[in-house]
Amino acid sequence: MRKTKDKYRDRDITKLKIFSAIYDTHIEEYQKNWQEIIKEKKHPDYQVIYYPIDLHKVAKIIKTTPDIIHQVLYYYDDIYTQDKKHLFTTIQNDGWCINFPLMCVLLGEAQEKSDYEQSIRNSTKVAAIASFLAVIISVVALIISCFK
Repeated sequence: MRKTKDKYRDRDITKLKIFSAIYDTHIEEYQKNWQEIIKEKKHPDYQVIYYPIDLHKVAKIIKTTPDIIHQVLYYYDDIYTQDKKHLFTTIQNDGWCINFPLMCVLLGEAQEKSDYEQSIRNSTKVAAIASFLAVIISVVALIISCFK
């Protein structure tokens, strides 16, 4: 029997987690191959931008299936296609490929948004604790003044 937490794990799959896993899995190869492609200049320009990714490795990192990642990337590609910038595509001999520079930009934006939201949550917690302490101190002061 599956645990409830496992049942809803795919709800936690976010753009930030997917892009981070792709970045962490492929950045070293991308940097190495990018230099080689630029030096050779025998490949089309799209091979510098669209880099093959292993969705199975990425899925293993974030504990989901490649199909879910594929659908999320397909969804985001549909959003960015309106601007004529494809995020995700399949190339005949390479399979699943991602526009690596664009993904890095989107990863940075998602990380910045996540950091901002986390700082707001932290500020809210600090404000709530400070308010609670102020109430406690006021009650203690009231009790002390009543006894005098």
